[in-house]
Amino acid sequence: MASAAGGLFKFTQITVGNFAASVIGGLMMGYGARLAFGCNIGAYFGGIASFSLHGYIWGILAMAGTFLALYMRPLFGLSVPKSNDSVC
Repeated sequence: MASAAGGLFKFTQITVGNFAASVIGGLMMGYGARLAFGCNIGAYFGGIASFSLHGYIWGILAMAGTFLALYMRPLFGLSVPKSNDSVC
């Protein structure tokens, strides 16, 4: 709803690259959830809240994974999102 209100939501045609990126990303997220024995976000927030080292390591590696995924997007024919100063 927030995307639609900001004028960013639109229906697009599903391409092979978009489909492949979605399937690979979903499988990687599922595998990560399995390795963490549950919810990845829960592992992060639970670890940070209890001052456990694994929460901080999870956060650092999640950021590294995000940057890696941004560099991989062009391999699937997807553009890298640009920051928009008008969106807070």
